[in-house]
Amino acid sequence: MTGERNKQDLLDPVLPGGLFTGLAGSFNSPFRETELDGRLDYQISRFKIFYRFVFDQSKSVLPYIPNSFQPFSSMNHARDHVVGVDFNTGSFTHSIRFGYT
Repeated sequence: MTGERNKQDLLDPVLPGGLFTGLAGSFNSPFRETELDGRLDYQISRFKIFYRFVFDQSKSVLPYIPNSFQPFSSMNHARDHVVGVDFNTGSFTHSIRFGYT
């Protein structure tokens, strides 16, 4: 099982043009990401069975239009589950996979 956590605290510049150049500045643009991976393996005689999962969650605050002050929070969740069986019959190797995203 592995895990990873990313944390970035950035500043996003706002550069308005025309009469609004005096309002230039920046706002906080944090980014957070958590990722977990895991795998379980089991063998029953000639059958090798495994279960794998992946979890990924990220959240960022960014403007919809670059160089403008309209920060929106965006959050993404991704979960994947995979079950597989590998086995041999004679000189053939068979692999069966089922996945859910």
